[in-house]
Amino acid sequence: MAVTQKRTVRAKFKALRIAKGTQKKVAEDMGVTETTVRNLENGHSDPGVELVFGFANYFGVSVHDLWQDLEQKSAKRFTTQQNHYNA
Repeated sequence: MAVTQKRTVRAKFKALRIAKGTQKKVAEDMGVTETTVRNLENGHSDPGVELVFGFANYFGVSVHDLWQDLEQKSAKRFTTQQNHYNA
């Protein structure tokens, strides 16, 4: 049986994207595909470092405000790894 992972719609990203225009317009402005914007917005994929900072700059917000789910995911991963090594 496959394990399903809860998808997180990035509400802040979506609201900022809507204020800038369509997914297509934002993709063109950022030099990425419309599919990339859609997948980031819907939580299907996580951005690389360049896009983390690039989109925050494009939208005029902090990395922390835009990508809170990534910070939480990272903190959880780090805590899990620390617990594994300390066991």
